[in-house]
Amino acid sequence: MFITTHVYSQCSPPVINFDTCKFLTIGHRAYSAVYPENTLMALEELFKRGVKYAEIDISLTKDGHAVLFHDESSVHRTMNTSGKLSNYTLAELKQWEVGSWKGSHFNNIKIPTLVEALLVAEKYDGHLYLDLKSYTVTALKNAMVSSGVAPDRFLPAIATIADANNFRQQLPNSPWIWYQAGRFPDAIDDINFYQQCINLGCFAFEVSSGRMVDSGWATFTQKVHEAGSKVVVFTLNDPTQIQEALNNGADGFESDRPWEAKKQICNNLPPGTAFDSTVVGNWLFEGNLFGTGVGSQLRHLKHENPPVGQVPVFGSCSLFNLPPIEGVDKVVMKVPAMLPENALLVYNNSRVEDYGILDRTFTIIMDILVPTSSVGKWISLFQTSVTNRNDAELFINPSGRLGISGDYHGNIAPNTWTRIAFTVDCEAGLLKKFINGTYVGASEISTDSRWAIWNNSRSGNDQGFLIFADNDDETADMFVSSLQTRSYIMDSADIVALGGASARGVKLGNADSWFAQLDIAYPDSTILDYENRTYYFVIPHQSNADSAVFTHQLSQGAVSNISLLEKIAVAPMEYTWRVTSEDGTRKKIWKACIRKATLTSGLTDNTPQKIHIEIYPNPAQQEAILSKSTVNTASYHLIDVMGKTLQTGAFTQNITLSLNGLSNGVYWVVVTENGLSATKKLLVMN
Repeated sequence: MFITTHVYSQCSPPVINFDTCKFLTIGHRAYSAVYPENTLMALEELFKRGVKYAEIDISLTKDGHAVLFHDESSVHRTMNTSGKLSNYTLAELKQWEVGSWKGSHFNNIKIPTLVEALLVAEKYDGHLYLDLKSYTVTALKNAMVSSGVAPDRFLPAIATIADANNFRQQLPNSPWIWYQAGRFPDAIDDINFYQQCINLGCFAFEVSSGRMVDSGWATFTQKVHEAGSKVVVFTLNDPTQIQEALNNGADGFESDRPWEAKKQICNNLPPGTAFDSTVVGNWLFEGNLFGTGVGSQLRHLKHENPPVGQVPVFGSCSLFNLPPIEGVDKVVMKVPAMLPENALLVYNNSRVEDYGILDRTFTIIMDILVPTSSVGKWISLFQTSVTNRNDAELFINPSGRLGISGDYHGNIAPNTWTRIAFTVDCEAGLLKKFINGTYVGASEISTDSRWAIWNNSRSGNDQGFLIFADNDDETADMFVSSLQTRSYIMDSADIVALGGASARGVKLGNADSWFAQLDIAYPDSTILDYENRTYYFVIPHQSNADSAVFTHQLSQGAVSNISLLEKIAVAPMEYTWRVTSEDGTRKKIWKACIRKATLTSGLTDNTPQKIHIEIYPNPAQQEAILSKSTVNTASYHLIDVMGKTLQTGAFTQNITLSLNGLSNGVYWVVVTENGLSATKKLLVMN
């Protein structure tokens, strides 16, 4: 049963004044803090919340299709295959999925094309900011024509005047954003440069957020504003840093948590809780390198051509003449002594509050066995240099003790399954070590970036960390049964409770309730406020139902005090349920707010101010009538799918559009009145 806790008046989301707040908030890889990056799901969930701009990454397939994907040079992190994306056709890529690395509940999500993303943007009147990993105007133009959407649905990142001229010639009515790898323009104090960009359709100028402390920041913002454009920075998640950007003259920013940022900036609402402390990777190594429940697949450092004899081998404990784990003849992974040019790369996939680059606080747990043949050798466990250019950070020394730089603790018995856990706190400069659930000691570590991990804001080849890798051959053969990464420092008591090596691996610590649905709610109206663990449901105002069917999913291994399918009473109250993680370390209270409304949006009960226009007949032949509800003077533009303006003019309430000479196909009519605009699709069929 649900427990009622609050009255109806407290069960509505904050009404966010998105339409009048001019600060530009851009969802980084769409709504990537919560949903798998660069997917249609992440886009739709972003736009449903009223955020109008989404940054997405564009790569090209072998057969020339533009798709949403970040790590073009190595698909391992978000896709369950291997290699470079450009080696695959679109049909081949559609065979695999791009969601389960974020959690098993996101399984079977396919890579989207730019055409599919444009149609989602059109549905919600959103816009796509394109970070082009592979740049070609032809692919962009093909996507625009194929989708038939309004020409301002995308804004590619462009770095040079030459590229801007080419883009303008091909897509004259599509805007773009100036971006040069996060740096300032070379002509930073030349107002003519900015005006030239704007004349070519530049919508804004973007640099990295780190530039705000650079000596050129004041000049850059001054010149951009003098030219009449906007300054955008990337990527900000921390509320304090978001406010700093606003105070320092930025007009917008990218964020992994754009809805929270928008509420903070536009409504002066206190930001929600920080990014959650979660398990971000979990592996059981039962025949492959894929994550189990959550986590990217592990990748060879030299993934395109691993050195001979450097590939892990999978088999049962008995096959390798190893003792079973808790009496179970489990499949495990044999890792050879890695050469300096090879290693296993782990994508940590943590979400961070700083400028989106480094993870400085985390926990790593692994179940390992040191074979007799490796006794007396140095064994590297953890390496933060993803190019393996320096000494590893954590070792088992020849005496079987765990540590670094002469500071070693505990004892790891040979030919015995052992659970090693360690926490890294770069802020405090402290490393804590545990063996089989027992705290064995701590070591002081540097507070610089030596122990920090590059997160997935980086490209596909230089993020995460390495295991069993060292720059000068301080490695040996190892066996691994499981590995787990957490985005936070676990309490010592929680690590102790995990105990020693287990055939089931390390219990998971996530306690989320996913994809909650109410069978009588409006389609597409449900909103998840993940930061505040609240679902908002909207049911028809005229509904007389006194009950409804509620369903939800749980993080892998988690349990709830309600079933996954419940029949609940429909009442003007807030309902709660409890979810407990598999390891018992996390207990979360989730809420469902059910309210009646006449709209299909879960964001607000207020109708946004818009122009309401109609075109009829539609499809049309020789002419069509364009009308609007107001009697104010407005302008209109008739635009073809190539982005070319064919007609323009002014009218008050009705006007007849002549369609003589137009080819059959899709056209767009854009009406602007008093700073507001509306777009309608017109189909011409002679």
